[in-house]
Amino acid sequence: MSHEINSATLDVVHKEVENTLQAVEQSLSRFLDDRDSGEDLQNCIDQLNQLRGIFVVVELQGAETLAAEAVQLATEVPVGAADDKNELLSKLSDSVFVLKRYTEFLQTEKIDFPELLLDTINQLRLQRKKSVFLESHFHEFDSTKQIDLASVIALDKFSPLGDFSHHAHRYRHMFQTGLLSILRSNDTTVALKLIDRSLEGAARLSVGYAMAPVYAYARELVSSLEHNQTEFTDERKRLFMQIEKLVRLMVSNGEDSRDESPDQELMREIAFLHAVVDQNNLSAKQVLDQIDLAVRYTEQERVDAKSRLMGPGSQVIDSLSQAVSEDLMTIKEKLDLFERGSSIDEEDINLVSEVLTRLSSVLIVLNLPRLSADCTDKAAIVQSWIGAEESIVENDLLLVADSIIGVEAALAKYKESGSDIDHVLVEKDPDNHFLKEANMMVVEESQSSLVLTKRSITAYVESAGDKLHLANIGQALDSARGGMLLLGRERVASVIAASEKCIQQELLDSQSLPDEKLLETLADALSSVEYYIDSLGKSSSLNDDLLKLSEDSLKSIGYDVVA
Repeated sequence: MSHEINSATLDVVHKEVENTLQAVEQSLSRFLDDRDSGEDLQNCIDQLNQLRGIFVVVELQGAETLAAEAVQLATEVPVGAADDKNELLSKLSDSVFVLKRYTEFLQTEKIDFPELLLDTINQLRLQRKKSVFLESHFHEFDSTKQIDLASVIALDKFSPLGDFSHHAHRYRHMFQTGLLSILRSNDTTVALKLIDRSLEGAARLSVGYAMAPVYAYARELVSSLEHNQTEFTDERKRLFMQIEKLVRLMVSNGEDSRDESPDQELMREIAFLHAVVDQNNLSAKQVLDQIDLAVRYTEQERVDAKSRLMGPGSQVIDSLSQAVSEDLMTIKEKLDLFERGSSIDEEDINLVSEVLTRLSSVLIVLNLPRLSADCTDKAAIVQSWIGAEESIVENDLLLVADSIIGVEAALAKYKESGSDIDHVLVEKDPDNHFLKEANMMVVEESQSSLVLTKRSITAYVESAGDKLHLANIGQALDSARGGMLLLGRERVASVIAASEKCIQQELLDSQSLPDEKLLETLADALSSVEYYIDSLGKSSSLNDDLLKLSEDSLKSIGYDVVA
C-alpha cells in the first residue's frame, strides 16, 4: 500500500484546497468563454500555484507535481488562444478535474498514492514536449549504486544459439508483433507469449555476454505478467518499447550488440514492475535491494485505488444517496404496514417491487453488483406476493427487510470511504454504519457529560462554593465513564473515575474552596480527556499523549489513575 498521510494535517487544509480548486475551475471556465480575458488566465495560474504550495506543505508529492505541471502548461496558453490550443486547454481542464478527484480520494482513503496521477502528469509533459516520468518516479533509491543482474539471474537453463543474424531478425519480428498487440490494447495473452519466446531467443543468442542477463530477466517479468492479471498503462507500454529497442539493436548492430553495457534505468524499471506485479518474487527483491528501492504497493492495490479514484465523485454520491434514501424510506414504510397486518393491495406490492428494481440500477452505477443482484432477487420475491396478499410469509418480509438494511449500511459506508463494500453484510461487518452511529452517540454523550462537569465546577467557584452547582456531576461522570467502558476504552474510564474521586473529596466533601492550583490542574485533566474523547469520533489515529497529560495532572494533585 502507498504511504499513509497525516489526516489531521489534511483536515486543516482540506477546506482551503477545496475552495482554491473551485476558484481554479471558475477562472478557467471564464477564460474558456472569453479567451481574451488575460486576468482570468493569470488568476488560474496564480491559484494553481497556490495549490502547489499547499501540497508542498502537506508533503503530497504527486498532487504537488501535477499542480506544478498544470502551472507550466497554463503559462504556455496565450491570451486570445486560437483553436490550435484546444487540446492544450482540454488537458489543462482534465488535470484540474483529476486534482479535484484526488483530493476527495485523499480525504476518504487517508493514503497518498501519487502513482495514480502519473498518467495525467505525463499527458501534460507530453503536451509540453518534455520527457515522461517512469512508474518508479515517486520512489526513492540510491543512484550511486549499480544493479548487477549477473549476480542474481541464472543463465544455465539457456543453451547457446548460433546463426545470430538469422535468429535476431526472427526474434525482432516476433517481439514487434507482440508489442503492436499490446499497444493496440488487443489480447495480451498471445502477445506476451510471443514476447516471452523472443526474449528467450535473445538470451540464448547472448549467452556469455553482458546483455544475456538483461534479456533473461526481462523474460522473467513477462512470465509474471502472463500469470498475473496486469493493466498495461502507458508507462508500462513505454517500458516494453524500450525493451524492444534492445532487440532491434541485435539486428542493426549485429553480434556487437551482445556486449553493450546494460542500461541501469531500464533494469530498474523492469525490476520495479516485476515487484509490483509479483511482490513475492525473490529476484525482483534482490535486484531492487541493490539500489535500496522498496516498492510501496502491489498491482491489485493500484487497480483498486484507481477504481475508487475514478468512480463516482462525492457530489454524485450525495445526489444518489439522497434519492436512494427516499426510496429506502418508501420501502420501509410499506414493509412496516405489511408486517402490522394492514390491508395489502397489488398497487403497494408493485410499488415496493419497482423501487427495489430502481435501487438495483443505482447500485450498478455505484459498481456494487452483488447488492444490485440482491435487490433484483428481492424484487422478484415481492412480485410473487401478488395474489397472495393475505398470506405473505413472515420470513419473506424479514429477507426483504434485511436487504434494505444492508443497502442502507453499504451506501453509508460507501459515501464515507468510497471503498469497495459490495460484500457488506450488516450482521457480519465489524465496521458497519449502524455500529458507528451508536459509537458516535456514546462519544457525543460522554463529551456532553464532561462539558457539563466543567461548567458546573466553574459555576461552583464563581458562587463562592455553592455545592448545588455540583449536584449533577456524579451522574454525568458516571455516564461518561460507562460510555467509555462500553467502547472498550478502559484507560479513559479510569481517568474519569480518578477525576470523579478528586471532585468528590476536594469539592463535595470539603468545607472550603480548593486552592487555585488544584482547580486549574483538575481543569487541565478534564479538558485533556475531553479532547481525547472528541478525537474518538473524528479520527482512527488517537493521541494517547492527551491521556498521559490527564493522568500526570491528576497524579500531581494526589490522585493516581488506577488501571
